[in-house]
Amino acid sequence: MPLVRAQSDVVTARNIAKQCGILSKGGIVMEGSEFRRLTLDQMDRLVPNLEVLARSSPTDKQLLVSRYADKISRRRIVKSPRR
Repeated sequence: MPLVRAQSDVVTARNIAKQCGILSKGGIVMEGSEFRRLTLDQMDRLVPNLEVLARSSPTDKQLLVSRYADKISRRRIVKSPRR
């Protein structure tokens, strides 16, 4: 799933993502400040559908990547076969 991390406002970032074919139906667009205010559980539920993170800071990017990595790690642990 492509993700746009933009310095633009939400409206501009959404329009750019639509024009590029990145924003899918049901894809979530939000500002970094809004993302930062979410709890970790809320982030984990949102991350699979988050496609545009507007007005985001380097800290937002780091937080987003860590939530993706945590989600992937948990999937690997759950899907790993028993030995």
